[in-house]
Amino acid sequence: MIAGCLVLVLIVVSAAASQVPYSTAGIEFFASIEGGSELIPGTESDFTIKLTNNAQYEIVTAESGIQRQYDAATPYSLRVSLEDADGITIKTDTQTISQISPGKSASLTYRISVDQYATPEPRTLKVHVVYNELSAVDDYGDVLRYYWSNDRARDVPLKVTIRSQATPEVMEISSKNISVGTSGLLTLTIKNAGGMDASNAYATLISSTGTGSSVIVPVESSVFIGDFPAGSTRAVTFKVSVASNAEVKKYPVSLQLVYQDNYGVNQRSSPVIVGIPVDGKVEFKVTNVEAVLAPGGKGLIKVTYQNTGNTRIYSATARLSAVDPFSSNDDSAHLGDMAPGDSTVGIYEVTVDGSATVKKYGLDTEIRYRDANDNSILSKSMKAVVDVKDQSGPLSFFTSPIFIIIIVAIVLIGGYYMFMKRKGKV
Repeated sequence: MIAGCLVLVLIVVSAAASQVPYSTAGIEFFASIEGGSELIPGTESDFTIKLTNNAQYEIVTAESGIQRQYDAATPYSLRVSLEDADGITIKTDTQTISQISPGKSASLTYRISVDQYATPEPRTLKVHVVYNELSAVDDYGDVLRYYWSNDRARDVPLKVTIRSQATPEVMEISSKNISVGTSGLLTLTIKNAGGMDASNAYATLISSTGTGSSVIVPVESSVFIGDFPAGSTRAVTFKVSVASNAEVKKYPVSLQLVYQDNYGVNQRSSPVIVGIPVDGKVEFKVTNVEAVLAPGGKGLIKVTYQNTGNTRIYSATARLSAVDPFSSNDDSAHLGDMAPGDSTVGIYEVTVDGSATVKKYGLDTEIRYRDANDNSILSKSMKAVVDVKDQSGPLSFFTSPIFIIIIVAIVLIGGYYMFMKRKGKV
């Protein structure tokens, strides 16, 4: 009896429902690019794809004779991703679209980065589409029951082209005297790593910025190269200056190639970032002071200076501030060129006032020098500590000018006596 009832129920349900014809072969995707398919090496930009469903609506007829339009060719809940290709990196994650009706399109924008050394040739990107589609419809008169096929997937090809251009690649960096607060020379060995020969080319250095102001500033920002065939290398030298508030580290600058292409049209390459090392300031240190000074006397002050920086300096001259109770007719001393770590002695003759107090005095001293670009620079002030001592003790007579005069007189008289004795006149 139970089995008979179940069979009866199935017969009733089957009679109440009628299957509606549908088509699942209609979904057809096509991808195109809005604004052109040419990509530029060394750039990062927004890239808009137009995804179109080329399917057509189908009009299907239910058994009741009523015509119904079912979206059997409409994909729903689309998840669209763009996959990387050689030299092309996609920065945007998967994007979603609720549906694309037949004959309709949807636009999706992706952030794309193109390697600066990407070879100029066509590429095919893969647009990966995952979606849901209608698989069946049951018609119960006033009620329609839909059945879905989920996570269908299709790969849609998208053709792009990498533009041919001249692209600078920095092969070697050489710097000379690039230190905080000075100027120096920057030599870059660059290669045309692009696919185009450049004519009438010149390299341009674009300054960096740090804490709101330029840190490395090109004094001469452009260097002419001339013809620069693809694959060849050239060395270019720029004169740059470094801000006094810079730190000892690498700072980025941008190198750009300006040239004429094969058609004689002026072009600019994408900038290449280069890290330039900056050395510390040129600094000096007083390492030793020798002096024998007494109130009312005259003597020499010998000051030893050391170049403690990382840069060679030229034509250095030291100066000693001879303030009260000291005085001097010549307060400067020539030191000459000094390489990093070199030490040189500056000698000054000073007179000490007779009223000077016996104690240690700190005298200001500084060095003026020239850098590699012949700029005149003044060092920060240093202290030379000298000791004024009382020379009036028991032995002071032997160091006094009177004692020295007496000794000289004795030597002269003795020499004259010996001379006259040899002549037989004594």
